[in-house]
Amino acid sequence: NFGFGDMKSNLRSASRASARALTLSPDSGVAQAVQAYIQSLDLERWRDAAPLFERALALDPNQARTRLWYGAFLGKVGRSDDA
Repeated sequence: NFGFGDMKSNLRSASRASARALTLSPDSGVAQAVQAYIQSLDLERWRDAAPLFERALALDPNQARTRLWYGAFLGKVGRSDDA
């Protein structure tokens, strides 16, 4: 996201790492949030990230980074009041 390498490659690596984290700890709100964030950046599937963010917040409602990412996502889908 900040130009530290090829974005597609970095997102694939992050997706694999967070999927592995969820395998090891299915109730990890942070790992779920990373999956949601990655999907929210996917040009083909970004609109379907809401349930992933909602699960991440259900698992860890006090995670500020998840709320930041979800707020940005909500703004992109036109839900500014919810953001």
